Amino acid sequence: MKVKLLDTRGKTRAIFDVSVAMTERARTKGLSNRKDIGDGMIFLFPRETVLPFTVAKMLVPIDIAWADGFGTILGMAKKLEPGSRFLARATAVPYRSALEVPGGALDRVGAQTGWKLSW
Repeated sequence: MKVKLLDTRGKTRAIFDVSVAMTERARTKGLSNRKDIGDGMIFLFPRETVLPFTVAKMLVPIDIAWADGFGTILGMAKKLEPGSRFLARATAVPYRSALEVPGGALDRVGAQTGWKLSW
């Protein structure tokens, strides 16, 4: 699936060709134990959640952007190191989707909260 990252003016700042995790099983496995994550993965949830993400089984650094039901980015965690027991959370605000991309990708495009994910 192609996911666009749009700035606050609606300009496309990046397009990621990502895998999709829509089921609980796929969301639980995520990108764990992969040496090549490609452009990343989008996690789609059936309802709002505040579940944290872990990178304990990741093999490469990643960035995560959490978005609400309208695709608005609520928070980000950047350059999360593989194997960390750190639990990443966007914010105390519930989210409906999360985009995981290779570490540094969000900084390279200047991503900010308030931008949108579109698919």
